[in-house]
Amino acid sequence: LNLVNIMSISHLGATTNNSTELTTNDLLLYQSHTYGVRIHYPSDWEVTESPSRNTFIPGSISHLDKIRDYLDIIVISAENMRLHELVSSEINYYRQNFQDFKLIELVQTTLVNNPAYKITYGYQDAQEHITRMILVTVKDGVAYYIAYHAHTAEFFRYLPTIEKMIRSFQINLP
Repeated sequence: LNLVNIMSISHLGATTNNSTELTTNDLLLYQSHTYGVRIHYPSDWEVTESPSRNTFIPGSISHLDKIRDYLDIIVISAENMRLHELVSSEINYYRQNFQDFKLIELVQTTLVNNPAYKITYGYQDAQEHITRMILVTVKDGVAYYIAYHAHTAEFFRYLPTIEKMIRSFQINLP
């Protein structure tokens, strides 16, 4: 993949009118001193922490769902890779490992005032069509990923909330 030629293919399927909006009174602040990040999230969402990621799950999602809609924050070493090298490596991994992988959008953007890429792609997981939107930036040798994972049919339901969460994201390095 040559990232000099940025792709933008804007079609994710039909939108729905079931968007979930955030109100200012419904936001909580999540802060991880371990990873040096903070983000605002809806008060009715569940937060789970693991050694490799912090996951935010809408309260309306059943724990019985096999594949749930969620937002992950992943912070890892960039292993001296530049941003475009990291993104190219990620996309190659997805192409090789996700059934029916389809790159929907790849654009340069910013995340917390740092150069970033937004990658949106779809794939098949068992009987489910999945769409993921990932923003990635590198700062001081650390890669920061914000990944929104959703059933394709539900992708736009939480997108306004996800976008507000992403705008609230901050990197607070020690």
